[in-house]
Amino acid sequence: MGIQWQDLTTNEEAPERANVKSIKNLLVLRQLTWTGQVSRMHDSRMPKAVVYGELKQGKRDRVAPKKTLQRLAKAPALSCRINHSGWEKLAEDRDEWTASIKRATGHSKD
Repeated sequence: MGIQWQDLTTNEEAPERANVKSIKNLLVLRQLTWTGQVSRMHDSRMPKAVVYGELKQGKRDRVAPKKTLQRLAKAPALSCRINHSGWEKLAEDRDEWTASIKRATGHSKD
């Protein structure tokens, strides 16, 4: 990498100098990849049933909105400015989904 600790390089500058993407972008890319895979699964598959299912028992605070795994799965897409209303339709096409999330997270080779 050519970076030594004596160079007093900041944490933000080091990945840029090493030509490495940030770990945050890598994690978002992985989350979005998994989200796309789950959305393409058949409805009977366990991961999809868990993500899209609703609990029949339990209580929540009155003022808190319902937090479902499906909503939490959409959060990375929203952070990358991927259309929140049409992301599932986009994820149906694996190649287009992969290209979209790579562009959004800065991992594309374009």
